[in-house]
Amino acid sequence: QPPRDVPKGCLAVYVGSSASGGDRQRFVVSTQLLSNRLFRALLDRAAEEYGFESPGALTIPCEAVLFEHFIWLLGRNDPAAA
Repeated sequence: QPPRDVPKGCLAVYVGSSASGGDRQRFVVSTQLLSNRLFRALLDRAAEEYGFESPGALTIPCEAVLFEHFIWLLGRNDPAAA
C-alpha cells in the first residue's frame, strides 16, 4: 500500500549515500522516471549496494544534491538527463 501522500502515478524514494552518514532525503517522483536510462542505472547501483530484497523503502545510493539536479534537468528536458 503506497503512502497516502504519494499521488497516483508516483513513487517515493529515499536518496542518500552511506558516505553521508546515513542521512537520507525523501523524494516523490513520477513512475515515468522508471523508463529513464540514468534512473535505471541508479536502481542498478541500489541493487548492487543493498540487494534486490532489501526491506523497507526504495533507497538510491546517491547524494541528494546530485539527485535534485538530475530531477531538475529532467524538468527542463535537458538531453544530459535523457
